[in-house]
Amino acid sequence: MAEKALSQDPGQTQSTQDLLQSTQDLLQSTQDQSQSTQSYIQINVSGQDGSIVHFKVKMTTKMDKLMKAYCQRQGFNIENLRFFFDGQPLKPSDTPTSLRMNDNDLIDAFQNQTGGEGSCLALLPVVQ
Repeated sequence: MAEKALSQDPGQTQSTQDLLQSTQDLLQSTQDQSQSTQSYIQINVSGQDGSIVHFKVKMTTKMDKLMKAYCQRQGFNIENLRFFFDGQPLKPSDTPTSLRMNDNDLIDAFQNQTGGEGSCLALLPVVQ
């Protein structure tokens, strides 16, 4: 209201009114840019085959949603993949904000390994 009162003051010069309007426009533009750059980021998911899938997500989006979308696009079962960011496994409840992610950060997707001790022992020679 004070801004309207200032801009409607008959004693104000045109240049003061122009300056006030320019300041208001700049403030609105800055707020719009801040909201658009902070609310969404691009995250890249790298598969073991070297392929990269790009996602644009909100900073508050849970990784569960991104992991499911990646699996759907690539034709994987989510139970057969593990996702890592900066070497740490992702939890479904993680968000870009909680992980302190930046635009164009990379998540690695790895297929779970099957087998274990039994399959390695089968390759060992029998010693008598």
